Amino acid sequence: MTVHFKRVDNTGPNATLGGLMKMRKIAWLMVILALSPVAVATDRVAERLENGLLYRLVDSEDIHRMENPGFVSQGLAQSYMGEFEPVLGVVRGEFTRAYPTWLLEGFSVINDKIDGFPIVVTWSPFSFSGAVYGRVVDGDTLQFEDSGELWKDALVMVDKKTNSRWSHLEGRALDGPMKGKRLEPHNSLYTKWGKWRSLYPYTVCLTKLGREVEKSDFVNYYARSGQLGAANSQNPDSRLAGKELICGFKINGTPVAVPLYALVEKKQFRLTVDGSPIEIEFDQLSETAVVFSRVLGNDTLSLTRLDFGKGESYLRLAENGTTWLNYSGLGVSGPQSETALDMITSTLCFWFVWVQHYPNTQLWEQPGE
Repeated sequence: MTVHFKRVDNTGPNATLGGLMKMRKIAWLMVILALSPVAVATDRVAERLENGLLYRLVDSEDIHRMENPGFVSQGLAQSYMGEFEPVLGVVRGEFTRAYPTWLLEGFSVINDKIDGFPIVVTWSPFSFSGAVYGRVVDGDTLQFEDSGELWKDALVMVDKKTNSRWSHLEGRALDGPMKGKRLEPHNSLYTKWGKWRSLYPYTVCLTKLGREVEKSDFVNYYARSGQLGAANSQNPDSRLAGKELICGFKINGTPVAVPLYALVEKKQFRLTVDGSPIEIEFDQLSETAVVFSRVLGNDTLSLTRLDFGKGESYLRLAENGTTWLNYSGLGVSGPQSETALDMITSTLCFWFVWVQHYPNTQLWEQPGE
């Protein structure tokens, strides 16, 4: 996936199925649906759920599942991971893990534990969004799997205990005994493998050994700016083109979206949402966007970005010289370096999907204090 450096048009070139080889069954079915303008007929509309349409793409028995995911050291992962291969990175305590998104396209939902904490790692290729949540709800550790459905053009999970369906993007149960329950969001970072391992050299990586995954199966779908989702949805909000990539997050319940082209122009992007001062740091080469609160204790920080080339960047507090790594928020030096910056959970996402889930989104194309 390549970041759009300016606004994208609402029409795009035709794509073909040529060159799609060696696909897993689930990915094959999903890509056919994605690339064919008439692939999803009205009889594939399973139901209207709340205020959105829910589509069944594949049957449960056709879905690949990954039980007991295996990991290798970053050194071993170098044998099959390219520097610019996208990953979804997760940090908890001293433990770090990378999940290649090209591999996640074939599984979508992975139950895992990091530092003993149960998480579910999710990737929705039709919406280009990744999200990670804690799996403990009301004291029970849930097991999730892909339902084979999309709701509002994003992945739907189902928990095996109650068969309730959950929105991957909202982390909320849509129906069943769990309806209305919410999963605890866990920070994750979409970035490139080279960037991730430079930030966390002792990371482990989800193994791809035995699985031939060398590129995204959705590359043609991503190139077709005029095709929105598996069912040719309409863009519900014309403020941006449907497939404009945004960095989406919530502040005190208020949904916020910043298009990546705005971050390209302003690598250090500051805004204030409902009185909360926010800082977004962006690295164009690795397509990495990180959202921080600029409040530390009782202080609102005025941070200066320091770039030293080759992706090495820091944030420095002028008042006392404290310095933090600007893509992890970890302190490097100075009197306040033992306290990390507060990272705010965010995700990249196509605009037409994000705004279906969060129609009252504040759109920021320019910084604003």
